[in-house]
Amino acid sequence: MSTVAAAGAVEPLPGPAQRGGRTLLISFDRFRSASRIFGVFSFPGQPIPVSKTVDLLELDSLATLSEAWGQVRAALITGGASFAGTKIVDMHPDELTQLPGIEQLLLLRRIRDEARSGKWERIIVDCSGGAEPIDLLRVPQVITDHLERMWPRHRRAAAAGETTRTARAVMVMDLFDADCRDIDRLVTESGAVQAQVVASPTPHGVETSQRLLAALQLMGIPVVDVAVNMVGGDDWPASVRKQQRQAGKEIDELLPGKAVATRLPWLPTPPRTVLKLRKLGVSLAESGADGLVGPGPRQADVQLESGTGLESVYRMTWRQPLPDPDTLRLGRSGDDVMIALSGIRQRIALPSVLRRCVVIDASWDDGDLSIRFAPDPRVWPQRAAPRPEPEREWPDDEELSPEGSH
Repeated sequence: MSTVAAAGAVEPLPGPAQRGGRTLLISFDRFRSASRIFGVFSFPGQPIPVSKTVDLLELDSLATLSEAWGQVRAALITGGASFAGTKIVDMHPDELTQLPGIEQLLLLRRIRDEARSGKWERIIVDCSGGAEPIDLLRVPQVITDHLERMWPRHRRAAAAGETTRTARAVMVMDLFDADCRDIDRLVTESGAVQAQVVASPTPHGVETSQRLLAALQLMGIPVVDVAVNMVGGDDWPASVRKQQRQAGKEIDELLPGKAVATRLPWLPTPPRTVLKLRKLGVSLAESGADGLVGPGPRQADVQLESGTGLESVYRMTWRQPLPDPDTLRLGRSGDDVMIALSGIRQRIALPSVLRRCVVIDASWDDGDLSIRFAPDPRVWPQRAAPRPEPEREWPDDEELSPEGSH
């Protein structure tokens, strides 16, 4: 897959951007496959040019952690704050590095910083040598949820005024929290992040593609291309070629309309020049506004299905592949709905009208996932009852004037 990422990186930029625009290829592979592909010696953490338009940045997660954690660790050790009743000063510093996803978060933060530096027209991230791509993209949410369980924001805010040392610890945790939320917005809400799925022409490749496409749609990340990698030629055994054709056909059926996956041939000798990489035909050009998957739940259709007031029923619907319908789970967390499918759990911010509702049920029919909501009486705004008109006071009969007696 590193070869596919390298081939995508050397693809000329479209339009005016191709004049002078540079591409940054970022790799997490600890074996430094990308530098071997280009035949260069790289320094981890430092971009180096590998062609006229491409720079390579190989990141070592442990080195990145060591570099970034020094200052954070010093602030935390002297912070004096507590996590679950344990003072930070009583904890070994390495225990804090066990925070789920902290290494991946630091890698994502470096990618974000490069993206916002203005140096690059395009950044391509090769995920083949690190964590699973979906797990990597979900790290900000995982850490945010973990921080909230360990030390909720309202408790951090209350503790910040206790001592200077505690305030420093709160500041560090708030910085982590802010980084997580910022990266999550960049990945799932900015429209700046797109994905390419690389699949093997095997039954396992088909299953993996199903799950990846479903997860990416749930996260709202456009897919610009699906590539079937290492397709054998006529000299391969007939049984293998038959299996690959069938797998390729099934992967094509996962894509909308008449879209087909790109076929990348198996090569006896890995390409080691820019010219040979370009001949692979890897294209990362945009495939419309939503790419090869729909926009997901963040652009769901929300409609009033029936009723009014507390009797209302709302329906939230979007196109959603569901490889394993039995794994679908729903939950609420504040103003968000938690959706789990095929081992992926995603937090989705609800539109304002649904934040005051509870989930009734969910259904999946012909590719459409629908969730129905009903108003929560505890928070639903109540319409004031019309004020009754005051009763008219009539005088006693004997007090009526002669004119009134008529």
